[in-house]
Amino acid sequence: MSPERHYAIASRGGAAVPAEKRAFARDRTLAVESARKARSLGAKGPDRDKVG
Repeated sequence: MSPERHYAIASRGGAAVPAEKRAFARDRTLAVESARKARSLGAKGPDRDKVG
């Protein structure tokens, strides 16, 4: 797949799903648990790589 095609697909994000039907918008607990799991696997969020 060309980089342009990949970008076009990725840039759509969740546009096909209305905001009120997105899983994390409907269930905050699910979002929190998912973030916790990602961090335990070594993922870095916007504030995790800052020093201070």
